[in-house]
Amino acid sequence: MNTKTIKLYNPTKENIIDYPIGEAVINPQTGDAEIDFSTGEPRWTGNTYEWSIKPEETLEFPAYVARHLAKVYAFLKVVGEGEMVSEPTVSLSGAGSSGPSSSATRSFNLSVVARKTDSGKLGCPECGAVVSNAHTLKMHMIKHIKVSAV
Repeated sequence: MNTKTIKLYNPTKENIIDYPIGEAVINPQTGDAEIDFSTGEPRWTGNTYEWSIKPEETLEFPAYVARHLAKVYAFLKVVGEGEMVSEPTVSLSGAGSSGPSSSATRSFNLSVVARKTDSGKLGCPECGAVVSNAHTLKMHMIKHIKVSAV
């Protein structure tokens, strides 16, 4: 499934760590969250994920997540809207997985292997960027995916 994304930049010294946001049902035509018109809110799957962004960091989030974080944390800056991209699966070699807080599993269509650094952080196999956890690596890896026309 393709998901519309938005990049956020945290220009402050404030950490946003493990902020819980429910997983929205994604409309396959638009790549954005389906809206429940009776509430004006996204339709939820019942799963919850924790989202983080460190000071001076720019990360790409699913559009509904980015909009919610920017609403709650007014200091976050939108630095670009991405095209619809497929989400990667990250298999960790030599590291414990720190996945979603839900017991449900999500299926993704690309497998990559993260490398664990000496400091215990995870390295992107594509560009070498170092991140602190598997979730951040998944979001980082989105920019490396090329979506081909079917």
